[in-house]
Amino acid sequence: MATIGPINNNQLLSTTSNTAFANLVVGGGTVIGSDNLSIVTSGLAVLGVHNTSGASIAVIYAETAAATDAYFQVNTSSTARWVFGADASDSNAFVVGDGATVGSNNRLKITTAGIVTVPNAINVGPGTPLSIGSNSFPLQASASNSGNSVAIGINNNSNTANSHAQVTITVGGTSGGDPQIILQGGTNPWSFGSDTSATDLFTIASGYVLGTTNRLTITPAGIVTVPNALNAGSGTMIVPGSNSAPLQASQSNSGNAVFVPISNTSNTANSHAQLLLAVGGTSGGDPKIVMQGGATSWGLGSDTSATNLFTICTGGNLGSNNVLTATTAGEVSMPLQPAFLAYLATSDLDVTGNGATYTLGSGNALTEVFDQNSDFNTNGTFTAPVGGRYNLAAGLQIEQLTSAMTFGSSIIVTSNREMPFFACNYAAIRGVTLAPDLIIVSSSGFFDMDAADTAVVKLIIFGGVGDTADVGSSADARTHFAGYLAC
Repeated sequence: MATIGPINNNQLLSTTSNTAFANLVVGGGTVIGSDNLSIVTSGLAVLGVHNTSGASIAVIYAETAAATDAYFQVNTSSTARWVFGADASDSNAFVVGDGATVGSNNRLKITTAGIVTVPNAINVGPGTPLSIGSNSFPLQASASNSGNSVAIGINNNSNTANSHAQVTITVGGTSGGDPQIILQGGTNPWSFGSDTSATDLFTIASGYVLGTTNRLTITPAGIVTVPNALNAGSGTMIVPGSNSAPLQASQSNSGNAVFVPISNTSNTANSHAQLLLAVGGTSGGDPKIVMQGGATSWGLGSDTSATNLFTICTGGNLGSNNVLTATTAGEVSMPLQPAFLAYLATSDLDVTGNGATYTLGSGNALTEVFDQNSDFNTNGTFTAPVGGRYNLAAGLQIEQLTSAMTFGSSIIVTSNREMPFFACNYAAIRGVTLAPDLIIVSSSGFFDMDAADTAVVKLIIFGGVGDTADVGSSADARTHFAGYLAC
């Protein structure tokens, strides 16, 4: 071991040979550890390498065999050490670490291709860094900056095409995790990103995990789904548990409408504004609108199970309680519209002729052909279910007329008014040869009726010796009462 005694500042230590010093101590003392060259002093220890030629360089370098590490140590004590150099076991990457050797506690790594990696947490900006032990983020920016933002800026200052500024987040593959961003402002975090377990759906979710509490998803084909309720405007959100509608607008707006507008502000031909409702096919459900105002709901739409009949119904289920249907050919039906037809199947005998008033259905009950909406009674009484204009029609086959029965009248009687028909000399118009002593009279008309008003058919004949005239029956419903709600 060679030792050079205490030296003054700027004292030159030189050699003219390329032979390295072996166990050389500058400043007096003993070799530290296995050092080949030590500078030992109680003051500032400086190793200077100067090249006084302006055209040449001055270099301190560490060189080892190809399979071993070349590095420098910076020690503040025997335990607090920093090391930097080339890690031969990691393709000669330049590394900075804490410890005695490279590769064990790396804090920064730069590959020969220039890729920089910070294996553990790093703090950017003022403030206290987030600790690795409580948070496993490998790169962090943490600061207390009252009234101002703590930001990470990614700027591309070039103003040329394709000079983008972007953040790329990737995972190892489809069996790995999700590339996502988490927003944590209070107790309820939000996350958005690509859900690799669901064919890379773009997902916005409440919570830290995509796929668990999704609030919006978009497929790569552009189909947007809102899995749960969405509130538009102020008020209380309708929760999915009480209403399964995936998209909702709910608001308490006293005295004003809550509405969802669909507006096309272009004032040109074919610039329509429309609402499109579609289902998967003819085996699926019905595209429809359901309106709920109170205890009764209404539905309108296309009934796929009935050759796409346009349908208006009560209850919301097309095909049940239909109120109006229209075929694609334009035929309109109103299955619940009040309408009836009934006829006398058994003759009523000796009911009038000398002033007695006969009411159709008061003897033998009438037989119904149909009674849509069930408003007719077989005793001959029709009861209006709602106020409106009703068309009523009646026909009577009157038999056993005599020459003395010189006046008769048939009448449709409602709660509001009466309409006589065939008020005339029945003896004069009765049949003689083909249908002796028989006439058939009929008439129809419009009547204003209020809800719960009634209508019946009456007959009265005068002049006979007795009430010997009959009201006859026939299979072709010559004696009948019919009607419907017109409007």
